[in-house]
Amino acid sequence: MASSWNKEAKAQQQGTLLTKVDQVATRIGQEVAAAAPMWQSVVDQASNALESGAEYVADAAEDIYEALPEIDDVVDGVQDAATAVADTAKTTYKYFKAVTSPVAMNFLDDLLLGRARSAVGIDPIAGTEEFFSDETITLLKTMITDRGGLKAGETMSFDKKVYTDLSKKYGSKIKVVQTGGSDSGAIIDALANRNPADEVKNILGSFSVSADEEGNLTIEDRFNYNEWKHPVTKKEYNKAQFDKAVEAGEFSISEMVGKSWEVYGSSYGFVRSLGFLLGSQDTGEEGRKDGRQFKLNLGNVKDLGPAPE
Repeated sequence: MASSWNKEAKAQQQGTLLTKVDQVATRIGQEVAAAAPMWQSVVDQASNALESGAEYVADAAEDIYEALPEIDDVVDGVQDAATAVADTAKTTYKYFKAVTSPVAMNFLDDLLLGRARSAVGIDPIAGTEEFFSDETITLLKTMITDRGGLKAGETMSFDKKVYTDLSKKYGSKIKVVQTGGSDSGAIIDALANRNPADEVKNILGSFSVSADEEGNLTIEDRFNYNEWKHPVTKKEYNKAQFDKAVEAGEFSISEMVGKSWEVYGSSYGFVRSLGFLLGSQDTGEEGRKDGRQFKLNLGNVKDLGPAPE
């Protein structure tokens, strides 16, 4: 019985318990933090952590439960162990939320299927306002209002300067720079928190909104990549120039994927480079269906709030 144990036996039993719980935390942590190219690893980590992590916790919990009846004086140790498991669970959930965010889902869809659909002329299912969170739709309306609003028949363009506004004015956390930018930790945090400004920045980017003669507001935009920078030389290529360089043997796509990881690591720069290398590229040709077409209905100009004075 516990009352007859000597201090050494108690300490040993407590140590066994904490070791087992620590193994749980370590195992799940390894599932979600393996060092591999960012987005592929995040997908694998989220699914594996939820599957194998849960199974491992269940097995370990049985061992811990069997030990508990004989340990009535290790409350503090158990509380520490519970905290470790809770922290690991939060991390796993964060990765899952990041991977299932609109930004990540759109990126992964384009990365895995975009090039194949373009090759056969298939247009992916259009993205509507339902693709975005309610907070993001509200932000888009606010952005229009902040620029003075629109009248029926008018169009408003948000060019590349919108990236600065999204960061400084609307709270975007992800720094989008082709040659670096935010690291994977900051990106995952922002996506898991479903930051509206980051949804706009990383799905729509620069875009235009128009109001028809009845005042109905619509945003139309196609998600694809129109240029790419060589990770080493920083020379910029459009699709035609890129294809010509590959055909001439200057470099291969697989080589540039590896070089991008080598130079950028798990920063936004790698994600952006990977998107162009493996995803939908903008050919500039009229009528081409390269990348997902977005068409968002934002309601009517009458529904916009008053413009700032």
